[in-house]
Amino acid sequence: MGSPPVKTCLILVGDAGIGQQIATMMERCRWLTKIVQSDAHAYDCLLEHDVGTVVADIDTNSLGGLALLAFCHRRHPDIMTYAIARPDDEYGKRMAREAGGCRGYFCLHERTLKD
Repeated sequence: MGSPPVKTCLILVGDAGIGQQIATMMERCRWLTKIVQSDAHAYDCLLEHDVGTVVADIDTNSLGGLALLAFCHRRHPDIMTYAIARPDDEYGKRMAREAGGCRGYFCLHERTLKD
């Protein structure tokens, strides 16, 4: 009996470095990852790959991450959704839960630079 097909974790993020950090964590759990930096590429990826998980940046308004989570939740309820958000963004996290079926969060923390 063969192993189950490997699914893709789609990561929509504005900052490639953050996307790579999340991809590294997911790859350690044996997920294939695809990092995209626009919602158009994210929707294309949903058509081209067997996506099992979507991680979307809801902090960068121009990305449309919340809309992507809502789309997946309504049209592809078998896809697990997660949001990238600021720890203090309770409204955004609530919207991700309610509209996007978000199961959890990757929280962004501000770095303080000292001279």
